Amino acid sequence: MPRLSELGVFWALAALLLLLAAVFFRSELVLAFASVAVFTLAADLILALPLGRRARAAGLELSWRILEPSAERMAVRGAKIRIHGWIMMRDGGALRLTHLKPIAPRQIQLESITHSVHPVAERPQEIELTIRSLTAGRSVLQGLATRAVSPFGAFVVGVYFPHPLEVRASPQRVPSLSALEPRVFNAIVPREGFSSARARGPGVELHELREYRPGDPLRSIANVASARRGRLLVRETERPFEEEHQILLDVGAEMLVGPLGARPLDQAVDAIWTLLDELSARSHRIRLTLFDDQRLGEWTSDGGIARSSSLRKALLEALERYDRRRIEGGEEEVAALVAAHLRDQEALDYETSTAGKRARLASALRPRVRRLLPDPERADSFEILLAYCKRYGLELPPKTLRPTGARKSALRSILLHLARRGHPHSIHLFSGLDEIALDGELKRVFALKALRGRVTLYLPRILGAPDESEFGGAIRQIARWEREEAVRQMSPLIRPASLTP
Repeated sequence: MPRLSELGVFWALAALLLLLAAVFFRSELVLAFASVAVFTLAADLILALPLGRRARAAGLELSWRILEPSAERMAVRGAKIRIHGWIMMRDGGALRLTHLKPIAPRQIQLESITHSVHPVAERPQEIELTIRSLTAGRSVLQGLATRAVSPFGAFVVGVYFPHPLEVRASPQRVPSLSALEPRVFNAIVPREGFSSARARGPGVELHELREYRPGDPLRSIANVASARRGRLLVRETERPFEEEHQILLDVGAEMLVGPLGARPLDQAVDAIWTLLDELSARSHRIRLTLFDDQRLGEWTSDGGIARSSSLRKALLEALERYDRRRIEGGEEEVAALVAAHLRDQEALDYETSTAGKRARLASALRPRVRRLLPDPERADSFEILLAYCKRYGLELPPKTLRPTGARKSALRSILLHLARRGHPHSIHLFSGLDEIALDGELKRVFALKALRGRVTLYLPRILGAPDESEFGGAIRQIARWEREEAVRQMSPLIRPASLTP
């Protein structure tokens, strides 16, 4: 149904004022002007009535793609992303489309866009828009909304192009991890000179090219690079992992508080992304564990930049909420969201009021999300609906913050598991510390350090509690434990059994 545009509102008000003036002053000339304005507005309304049907029958098509950055590299969150597209009309005639606007999630910020286009039959009209992704990870632009304008411009009809476009953004790299104000205990001091710790192993990933030194094996000489540079260069490859590092990331609701891009979880992901670069470049083994009120998963990289891709993928997926354990609401709410998306994108109408109708909806969607399901044949309706939301980037509400003590229990179980499995060289804990008792689970991290004496604990200040005084008290408590641990190093090692509650 046509509705008044900004010009139409001004036009209607002007016609009404002219009518009132004609009655008040009893002027035939003013009445004539008012009559012309009213009749022209009515004629424009009559011409605008078939505008929606005409726009649907004209064969309007949208095609768009990401222009910058290129497909080979991922955009960095906060950086500009240029999108180039075309709007084409198959049938004859002409339309005027204004107020172009992408249908995007909250983390996508629109910088600029082409204001209006005039599609002509078989002649593509170019559009260009610039956006920013405030958070890292994957976002989906669902389509492009615009308005078709009537011949005189007084009325507009909404036109929607359902054309999903996937946008991916990588975390920002922290210039220096020292900006996180970590608390470091017994950090490993690198050795100087030749030693077995500095010797290169039989790795295959290139570490660096350096100048030839007497004693280097001839088979390590890089012939092509030496010829280009005019001097002998030697290939040094990645050495096998020598250390193991554990990263613990809290993805609870408390980590999602704050503006997009400045939430604790966003900053933690930026820091971990930088940490992965540093540790994988040294071919260390890295374990990443995600937890909320329970342990959500663990991923391992056995050294090397190429092998850390699984950790990076898991880190980006930590920003998404397509796990029934991390969202607020149940199957009924998610089914209603999916049905509304199908209605807008594909004009398909599904009922979701009963469990049977939701099961029929999930059965219809199963072929679309088969590759996202671990076991497509045994997946229940809720799992299929969540997979559909993940594929099309639908936003799901995060779990409400409820201090139940479950996060404390989850961290306790993770620490006990670490003590039984082995002793990492460093532990990097990223959490808001909202439910983690300082005298309980956090102190167990220090007990783990005493098992080997080479554990490093990072507690970033940016992830502190909202109350600055409370976080300051935590830092003072940690400083006291640091002094206690320095004395404990002279006593016998603490056994893993002492970590039990």
